[in-house]
Amino acid sequence: MQLQAGYFIEELELILLEGAISSNQAKIDLQSLLHELSWFEVHGSTLFNATASDYDAVDTHAIWTVAANLIMRGLPTRAPLSLAAAVLSENWPAKTTWFNESGQLDYDAFDERGSLRFKLPAVDKPAEWASLLWRALHPLDPKIQPGQALNRQVARWRSDGLLDSKAEQDFAALLLNNYGGDAYLTQLLLPQTQLSGLLSWSANETEHLRREKEGRLGDFVAQAADFSISFPYPWQPENAGLKPEGSRHVWPNQVNGIVLEVDGPHHIEDAQAQKDNRRDSAVLAANWFPIRLPVANQNFTDAAQLLSPLREIVSENPYFAQLSANYHQPLLDSVEGLSALQLTLGPLAVARVQRTLLEALINGTISPKRLPTTANDQPRPLRLAVVERDVPCAQQGVALLLELLERLYKLEGKHKAVPVIELHVFPAAAFHQPTRLTHPGTVVMEHGIAPSADDEYDLLLDVSILQRSGFSQAPVLAGTQSLTIRTAHSPCQARRFRSAPLIEYPPLVDYDPAHETYEEKTPGQKERCRILESLVQDIFRKRTLRLGQLPIISRGLQGKSVLGLLPTGGGKSLTFQLAVLLQPGVALVVTPIKSLMQDQYEGLVRNWIDGVTYLNSSVIGRQLKDHRLRQLREGELLFLFISPERLVIKEDFRDHLDRMRTSTPQVGFTYCVIDEAHCVSEWGHDFRTPYLKLGENARRFCGTYSGKEVPLYGLTATASFDVLADVQRELHLDEDQSAIIRTATMARPELHVRIVPVMIGNQEVGAEDEEGEATAEVDSKDVGNAKHERLEKLLTEVPAALLALNGQPSFIPAADEPRENTIVTPFTPPPPFEAWPAGFYASTPNTTKLAQAGLIFCPHRNGTIGVRQVYTNLEALGKRGLALKTGYFMGSDDDSVTKEDDQLKMQKMQTQFVNSELNVMVATKAFGMGIDKPNVRFTVHYGYPGSIESFVQEAGRAGRDRAVALNYILYNPTVDFKTNNFFFERSFKARKQEVRVLHELLTLITFPSQECSALNTALGEAFPDQEITARLYTRKGAKWPEALYLQTAEGAKYGRIVVSNPQNLLGYIEDKEPAAEPVVLHQVINTAIAFLMGMKPVEARSTSKAFVEALGCGVAPGSIEGILPRLERVQHGERPGELIVGFSNGTIRELCEDAARFNILFTEKELEKHAGATSGSGFASAAGRDIISAEGQRGLPTELVKLFEKKHARIRLEADTARAIHRLCLLGVIEDYTIQYTEKTFRVVLAPKQTPEELRDTFQRYLARYTTPESAKAQAEAVLENQKGQSLIEKYIGALLDFNDTEIRAKRERSIIEMGAACDTGLNPNENLSEYFDLYFNSKYARHQYLPTDTQQGKYFDQNTIWKYLNFMVEPPDRTGKERDNIKHLRGACSRLLAASPHNGAFLLLGAFSTLFLELTKHPEDQVQSLIESAQKQLFDGFLSYDKLGTMTLTELVTFVQEFARATGRYDTRIGDYVTANIEEPLQLQLHTRWLTDFTTRFCNIIPSPALAH
Repeated sequence: MQLQAGYFIEELELILLEGAISSNQAKIDLQSLLHELSWFEVHGSTLFNATASDYDAVDTHAIWTVAANLIMRGLPTRAPLSLAAAVLSENWPAKTTWFNESGQLDYDAFDERGSLRFKLPAVDKPAEWASLLWRALHPLDPKIQPGQALNRQVARWRSDGLLDSKAEQDFAALLLNNYGGDAYLTQLLLPQTQLSGLLSWSANETEHLRREKEGRLGDFVAQAADFSISFPYPWQPENAGLKPEGSRHVWPNQVNGIVLEVDGPHHIEDAQAQKDNRRDSAVLAANWFPIRLPVANQNFTDAAQLLSPLREIVSENPYFAQLSANYHQPLLDSVEGLSALQLTLGPLAVARVQRTLLEALINGTISPKRLPTTANDQPRPLRLAVVERDVPCAQQGVALLLELLERLYKLEGKHKAVPVIELHVFPAAAFHQPTRLTHPGTVVMEHGIAPSADDEYDLLLDVSILQRSGFSQAPVLAGTQSLTIRTAHSPCQARRFRSAPLIEYPPLVDYDPAHETYEEKTPGQKERCRILESLVQDIFRKRTLRLGQLPIISRGLQGKSVLGLLPTGGGKSLTFQLAVLLQPGVALVVTPIKSLMQDQYEGLVRNWIDGVTYLNSSVIGRQLKDHRLRQLREGELLFLFISPERLVIKEDFRDHLDRMRTSTPQVGFTYCVIDEAHCVSEWGHDFRTPYLKLGENARRFCGTYSGKEVPLYGLTATASFDVLADVQRELHLDEDQSAIIRTATMARPELHVRIVPVMIGNQEVGAEDEEGEATAEVDSKDVGNAKHERLEKLLTEVPAALLALNGQPSFIPAADEPRENTIVTPFTPPPPFEAWPAGFYASTPNTTKLAQAGLIFCPHRNGTIGVRQVYTNLEALGKRGLALKTGYFMGSDDDSVTKEDDQLKMQKMQTQFVNSELNVMVATKAFGMGIDKPNVRFTVHYGYPGSIESFVQEAGRAGRDRAVALNYILYNPTVDFKTNNFFFERSFKARKQEVRVLHELLTLITFPSQECSALNTALGEAFPDQEITARLYTRKGAKWPEALYLQTAEGAKYGRIVVSNPQNLLGYIEDKEPAAEPVVLHQVINTAIAFLMGMKPVEARSTSKAFVEALGCGVAPGSIEGILPRLERVQHGERPGELIVGFSNGTIRELCEDAARFNILFTEKELEKHAGATSGSGFASAAGRDIISAEGQRGLPTELVKLFEKKHARIRLEADTARAIHRLCLLGVIEDYTIQYTEKTFRVVLAPKQTPEELRDTFQRYLARYTTPESAKAQAEAVLENQKGQSLIEKYIGALLDFNDTEIRAKRERSIIEMGAACDTGLNPNENLSEYFDLYFNSKYARHQYLPTDTQQGKYFDQNTIWKYLNFMVEPPDRTGKERDNIKHLRGACSRLLAASPHNGAFLLLGAFSTLFLELTKHPEDQVQSLIESAQKQLFDGFLSYDKLGTMTLTELVTFVQEFARATGRYDTRIGDYVTANIEEPLQLQLHTRWLTDFTTRFCNIIPSPALAH
């Protein structure tokens, strides 16, 4: 069987690339070579197979599964730190200094700002050494020479059934050596190569897809080639297209290997010859070169001539040049060669030993009876023999495996014990055993001694990394299972990660509810934290975990849902990546944007973790999608990145998740990770409603191995308390407050925020009239141009500004916070300051990497301050002076006919920017999340974003190396507000419009004509394996379409048909980024033209108008009955069935046709951009802004304006439909929905019909997520009286929309205002915006104008403070948020402020109240008793603090307690009852006792008893 595992010392990569300098694609060749070397063969003296599908139900196996998955997380993966250090220190030709005198690693010696990387000392003759290392990666055993021993071994192939004839045996043993080109070729031969693997599978995704597409497996499924020789990296013949001597086939452009066939006499027959020709063609199509050797009368005919192509390959292919050197000048013969082998192949061999031993544990080869189950068990030690035929690997493999298992066992906390192994090593004569990282008690045998059955080994491993299978075998010992481990000829089966039940690791830290901190309290926790840190060092090469990461990881590893908050650059990704790697299964990672998926994917690959892929619209073609979905189903992944929309796609995703539950072996999810979780709230309510079903869909469709609910793992850097509360609700985590893990501060003191005012004319900052409106009418284009000029100047000012601030924090966080939060690492300025500012943007000396970088954020793709325009400006600026190398990134532009070109360019530019090949990126917010690039020194915003959260998220891309960085906002209050309000109006329709959309879905659903529906149906039938959608393209200003595009749902094109002249249709295939191979493209285009030419009636192609109508593009919309009529036909509790709803309803198309009657031509996309206007008049005004009549009048004609105003409220676009469906889900009218993007429809599953009482209860439960139970009940009961509507459902819809207006819409509006206010504040040089934002993210009541001012920075408190803030919970000063959210704000503020003022009575009482409310309003089973007890103590301490003020008598204090109980009881009677029962009487008793103690001590000189004193 084949297994996969391999370690690689990454510090050798650059040196190896220098050694492969003769190759034109050295990096690709190195990756391919290392990848193939990670496959190896294991053969047993008895059956040694993969484990049964139910193996992992056993508890112990889950940890073994994790260990196996960790070892093969990458092929190869990064070598453990201790292994890399040991191998390098013993074999690197120059002295290293990474170990201290006691033999321990000195981390300071190779710590570069928290990253661990060995800096290799310079060596003599570096080019020769690099060449030697490259040679060493081409394993071959020089000891296998032609002769009797080899002949006997090949004869054994025949006896084992690997050869069919004596002729094949003679070819392998004799003929190949004489005529093939060199004597070592026999070692490369793989007999009986299965054609199914050779023709249709590859470990490389690109090559695999090509073989699948080109593969001609057909009748060859069960057939095998006589022999094959695989190349680890492809060869490109210089004479491609020509026939080599001795062959009738031409060289392909690329050759992956050779197929050698020994043909008996029957191959001369015509029928067999035809089969051979077909088989050769199939082999050539897979880029393998066939060579046939006919045999007649046991003799080979023309062998020398027929093997001429093989000799050409051996002489020309660089791969064989390395093999030849290793065979004829063996590396085994020199000290340098032995060191090169141990540096390159040694770690690979170590991983093979580990992986094989784990497989032996899992599949029972090592008997479970021989293993300890607990630390107290003491079975006889496992006796393990390892025969090392070449590179030493046994001691380090066993030592590392036991160390890994011990670490995992201790993390698991179940007191399991690792097996005790008694290791006997039978070494190769040429090599010395390692002196570092050895296994204690190992017996190293003398050379020449062989293993004996008398030693009663439990397992024997025979390991050679220089040999391939078939040339030696492990000794066979009676009563001992022997395993032969050899290098694979080539990969032939996919790596599979196993799944098992989730491991519930114990907590790494304990939560202190009084201070909202997390601490390692017990010795066991401290040890587990050290272990976790060591795993971080091995896997990610980070010296330590960052502040705040540990509590998040701790919660996730317990198998519990978590919502973690860390500051931007705080290492959020590492928290989930580490947790995933420590659980047995695959994680689904939901990310909001493609650029973040790409960055996360590339980040994992950079960390040598390649069991990862993604699915998004850039994944072009049905074949590639199916391949990645199959990888998911079959357990070939550890991480899959998707968008939230993927979970509402049925056939293309949900169905695959369902199949995973029944797959064999079963594949289970470990987590559903929600990266940038604030998008659930910020984008879910605005324009991506699938986010609002994300928690429900994840729990429903992401099955864990055991069937338990999948844990949600949410992460964000920019969730304020409001956003956080909403994310909790939408993910259904609001009943578990302990799921929220946040750091004490979100501070980024290295970031310095600067507001740069950009005014024009007489405009002044903050100038407003009496009604609060801006006094000046400002032209947006003029402001945009002014911002361009200011940006040019700013780019020259940035270097000096940075140097002036270098090493300085922007503010000092609270005194109680860890000191590391105040440290700002100085950055190293690039070349001499005299060369600035141009030099600032230059390359780092002696490299091609750009030293510093910046990000410029634009609100739009197009327009004056859009990405395209700013990018163009900077490109020109780069040519004039500054050394700018600029790229751009933005969301998809559906109007762009070059969409695919843009996507490819942007993907490339993103990679270049991350790799420091570009130094300025112009982007929309689509680039604002998750990009992890350490040297971004500045960001510039072309106007403020729509919220403080958005700004902090985007600005947080800077300073990731913790060195000083600048965040600029080019600020114009009038234009910036208009820009944000435009987006706001698009996202939130006016209430009247929402009612109309919902009324349509409930009563009569209209839908647009189905453009090209008949053609799409015909293409679907003709090409069932392809995704093809026909769509007409109308250029702006044109009256009729000029082309018909044939493409996938994501936009990958088959080609286009020019239809401007319907009587002469011209077809063109796509050549830039085609959706299929050219032959398929031609077939699709020709089929479509044939359909169009055959349309009836004949007049359909007479004019463009007739042509459009014949395609179904001019037909009036239709309609179907809505939800209410369907509900009326069923009884309560019955299901009305399913419903198909189109994305839109055709009103936009009607308006385009209306405008055409006035000779004004709009495309639907143009009008859709303005449809979000809050009124019909605003819609008409925006649509006509650029329309100028022949008489010079701007705007739409009056009659057309009336039509636009009248029909505006009827417009239903995709976002409107999605939002309406979500509203109906909230009311329990709709149970579920899926999206069919190719058909542009929603498939809606209607819920069982509810009784009036059930509908009321559904609405009440929804409200209770935002407010108190009493308030929710009152509001639900008032719906029938207060709301209008023809049906009961419509009344509740009205109430829901009212609630939405106050709860969500108002918050969004407020966010814009708050961000504008922050900019106004920042214009004052005495105000510190960095500190302002830090306080914002902790709590609004922690802001300066609230509790800090009212308590004189915590020094003062009185009763009025209590009543004021308790009242704020109902009537908040900012008029946003319901009681529950405001109480969460209050809790966060008190927690933060108590850290600085621990005896402030107001903070104590308000904090205790908020904790009690949040806990006592839960279901009793969900209440956290420790939080309630902590709140009780806070109440006691708080009232005692008031008592200590000395301003109240005992009676007045008791009255205060009673008033507090009544006031808090307004929010929930349980709180008031709790205060009365648990505080009032005990407090009186304690105060009386204290008085009595004081009295007796002072006047009676009596020392009270300890009991009385307490």
